[in-house]
Amino acid sequence: MNRAIELADEFLTIGKRIVYTEGRNNPKQESYSTNTGGWEKGKLIVLVDEKALLQQAKLFQELYKIGTVV
Repeated sequence: MNRAIELADEFLTIGKRIVYTEGRNNPKQESYSTNTGGWEKGKLIVLVDEKALLQQAKLFQELYKIGTVV
């Protein structure tokens, strides 16, 4: 999961929550974006297989908050 967090950090401005995990026997752990991202002001295109569209709904909701989704 660390690599996924690092990748998401590249596109987010500082202080945005990337992910949190919580389990029955594990305390809640949160990961936030840092100031090391290099694509915070660039444009991002995401290609999604139509069969995976329902699983990607949350991703599109979050992307829409920071830009244009077509």
